[in-house]
Amino acid sequence: MKSKQTGFTLVELIVVIVILGILAAVAIPRYSNNTQQARFAMINSVAGAIRSATVQVQGLYQIAYTTTGTLPTSVTMRDGTAVAVFNGTAAAGLPTAATGGIDNAVQLSAGSGIAYVQDVPAAGSGRFYYTALGNAACFVTYAPNATGTTYTITLAANTTC
Repeated sequence: MKSKQTGFTLVELIVVIVILGILAAVAIPRYSNNTQQARFAMINSVAGAIRSATVQVQGLYQIAYTTTGTLPTSVTMRDGTAVAVFNGTAAAGLPTAATGGIDNAVQLSAGSGIAYVQDVPAAGSGRFYYTALGNAACFVTYAPNATGTTYTITLAANTTC
């Protein structure tokens, strides 16, 4: 009785390897682009959280000022967290860029992949950086002016993430 051999021919194996090579050549750059877009989306969401927290803190500041008649140096969030604010005028109330200010207003979970670092330049009121997944080129910056009446939020370019 003749035994029948089983298995793949060399041609079939080469065809499979070529197909896998083509798929890898297409998939790797697309995966890299998706990772970049995910980091940028994460930073965009932090920018939105900063805007939202800033408005909430200003509202709490106005309530505290109206209630007590004095300019508070901090406000208490609903969860009991104290947020340091500018209190030079009744129109102030922005979270400071120092520790205890915007970082307390925008609370990120430990596993979020976002790290925050305070940077106080020589000439300025301070900036607060949030960087995504350890990539220092992918950041959002919160920078109030010296009087705390306005602030700017700067996002890294999508291409740098």
